[in-house]
Formats: sequence, structure tokens, C-alpha cells
Amino acid sequence: MKIILLVVILWIPLICFSNEWSPIGPDTIKVNYYLSSLYGDLLCTPEGIYIQAWGDGYEKWDLYPTTLPVVQAEHYDTSGVLVIMNAGTYSDGIYKFNRNSQSYEIRKFCVRPNFIYQYQQYSQLKYYCGYEGGLLESADGKEWQDVEYFKGKTVFAMAAMGPNCLITDSSNLYFSGDTTKTWNIASTAPPLTRNICWDQQSKAYLIYGGDSKSSLCLLRNKH
Repeated sequence: MKIILLVVILWIPLICFSNEWSPIGPDTIKVNYYLSSLYGDLLCTPEGIYIQAWGDGYEKWDLYPTTLPVVQAEHYDTSGVLVIMNAGTYSDGIYKFNRNSQSYEIRKFCVRPNFIYQYQQYSQLKYYCGYEGGLLESADGKEWQDVEYFKGKTVFAMAAMGPNCLITDSSNLYFSGDTTKTWNIASTAPPLTRNICWDQQSKAYLIYGGDSKSSLCLLRNKH
């Protein structure tokens, strides 16, 4: 498999393909992430997570407060979700929110977590968390270990399509074609890359910040 990296700088006008947009959640909050969970809409905010249970209507939102900002959430089981909290403190890390007890249970302390990602390929299910010191991996969401290859790197984003996975740190884009068993540097990465997504043609798109009006980095797999 050859990997061709094309970098395209674009100016994208503000065009919406939907005629009407309506907000969800309280209009006074800052939303870091949205998850359609097993039991309702979930919003990650600096104050904690808000949940709007299915069937309650968009007016009723329950806040489950935290002392640290909740950056992102990921599916776990019927009793709750996994969340990451990032305030630049020693309390940063991966927590499970237990909806039955309405409490947060620490799973792994890690400084400045950037994302939590659930990856399933065939019968294999794993969770990943990128943070300031590397990449954490877990088979059950309870016990977490560092991925040796990424130790000492600040891992910002991850995405998978079938057996193919991409990861970015502060300087490189990494590729695995065997369900994360081995990794190689595919290219240098644009600075401040914070998100990766794949389309159905196995093309991957990197979203990164900067001073330009819009920047797009396209990674294409050529067979």
C-alpha cells in the first residue's frame, strides 16, 4: 500500500446545506463534545456532563457536575460512559461516569488527555487515550497500559477504518495497517492537528488549527 499525502489550503465560505438549525442543551453552557449515548444525548462541558434522556424532550437536561472540565466521552456499557477530564492537573485522566450511582470513578490518571477512542475490528474491542505523555491502550476500559511506540510523545488524534489506523502527535502522522500492532511514520503532520476522520473511499482528513481561514490535509491510500 502506498500512501500519498496531499496538502491543500482552502478558503471555505460559510455555506450551510441545511436551511434550519436549532440548538440543543442549555444556551448558557460551552459544549466540548456531543455523544449520542445508550440512554440519551450527552454533552461534555467544563462543568461536567449534561444528559437529556430519550423521551424527555430537549427542554430537560440533567447536569452531573465535576471539579474538572470534561473534554470528551465514549460509549462503555449500559451503566455509564468513559470520559476524559483535562485541567492540566494531577487529577487529569480517564474516568467512568456511573449513571446508576451518579458518580465518577477514576480509571487512569494521565496529564492532559486529548481524546478517548473506541476501536472495534472483527471481535477485537479496544479503547485508546492520547495524552501529553503518549498513548494509552485498554481492552476493557479498566486496566490501561502505555503503548511503547508512543511513549514520550504528545498524541492528539486517532481514527480507524477497518485495519487501517492513523495517529498524530505534535510533528508526525503515524499509520498502522494491521489493527495497531505495528506503527510507521507516514508523513510529517500539520501543526495543531486535532481531529482525523475517514470517508467511505478510505480517504482520511486531518483538521488542524492555524492562522489561515481554513486548512485541509488529505491523506489518500493508493492501492
